Amino acid sequence: MDFYQVNLFAFVLLNSSLIYRQHRREKAADLSEKIQACETENLISGDDYDSSPPQQDEAATFKKLFFPVYVLVWAADWLQGPFIYTLYKDEKHLSEPTVARLFTTGFLAGAASAFFVGSLADRYGRRSACLVCCATIVLSCLSVLSDDIRLLFVGRALGGLGTTLMYTVFEAWMVTEYNQRALQRSSLKLSGIFGLMITLDGDKLRAFPCECLLFASRLLSDWETMVDRQILTLGLASCCFEGSMYLFIFFWSPALKSSHALTHPNQPSNILPFGIIFACFMGAMMSGSQLFTAAMASRNWLTSRIILQAVVTVSSVSLLATIFFRNEFVTFWCFCLFEACVGMYFPSMGYLKGKVIDDGNRAHLYGLLRIPYNVFVVVALSLTREGDMYREIIFMCCSGLLLIVSAVIGVLLHG
Repeated sequence: MDFYQVNLFAFVLLNSSLIYRQHRREKAADLSEKIQACETENLISGDDYDSSPPQQDEAATFKKLFFPVYVLVWAADWLQGPFIYTLYKDEKHLSEPTVARLFTTGFLAGAASAFFVGSLADRYGRRSACLVCCATIVLSCLSVLSDDIRLLFVGRALGGLGTTLMYTVFEAWMVTEYNQRALQRSSLKLSGIFGLMITLDGDKLRAFPCECLLFASRLLSDWETMVDRQILTLGLASCCFEGSMYLFIFFWSPALKSSHALTHPNQPSNILPFGIIFACFMGAMMSGSQLFTAAMASRNWLTSRIILQAVVTVSSVSLLATIFFRNEFVTFWCFCLFEACVGMYFPSMGYLKGKVIDDGNRAHLYGLLRIPYNVFVVVALSLTREGDMYREIIFMCCSGLLLIVSAVIGVLLHG
């Protein structure tokens, strides 16, 4: 096996071990809760504790309804990850600035749709919004079958809309349903759900000022809701971390190709197994989500705020290290570390948002929180140039912003 296959095998073993330990921990917790419930209600004596409380049946039904749909939607979106850039760049022979404009179109569409998708979902139903999300992702994937640049731009716009819906309505649906079913009284904890969710997860120069004006006006109209410093802190963290993540999605392929060329100058860079590499990234992200679940279940001094702060700090270091160590293998491991941080970030952020934001306007605020990072990514991609220097500047800026966010979280966020 080559280097990347060995790493993939290692991630498979690591995740299998973590999942097994999590399964045993959950079984022990369920058994303890059943015994406690039975003793409290005087329903049994001795060892006869077969009957599950009604909340446990409700929790099992909830998981069967939500997780299969969630897994299929995220799989459809994430399976595109390792191939979108190389498909545009290598198969369709588009220049890097053109590829950047395609990605920018997706983020502009995501930012524009974030103004209204949350409100529409809260008003007309999250089920309908989830169906629209599935339809837009399907159409976005079909668009790459064409070589017509106009259809490719339309496909990226649909992809941006689908991504905003995917990150907004499914999570809002889950948290609201969780609260309505009173599942906090069961052994199914909100932090565990978020951990499992990640285990299973035009003309830009004229459009950008319009996006800024729209965002400013919408922010002012919702200021009474957004003024809570905890929500503002989560919005800043979401902007910088998720913005860095999406820039990473755009730049990891050329960064690895460049490091490969420096490490192996006599080998062509197009021999890199992007599918296996992306599978390693997903394995690292899955490990991160399992570690978050284990940390939250341990009930020690660790909290979701401390985890979020640590994740943001380590992410900053991992991006910065790729600039100073241009070795292919070191770059790959730094990227895996960043993906592990992604795996811990989403459940910790989801848990904190679930605690801070009310159910009545949850999808609406989730959509608003996505606008700043879309603008952040659009600005970065709109300035994209060929070569390594611009990519290194982007990674350095993301690293610096993440360090600032880490300090802000430590000062302003509680929980």
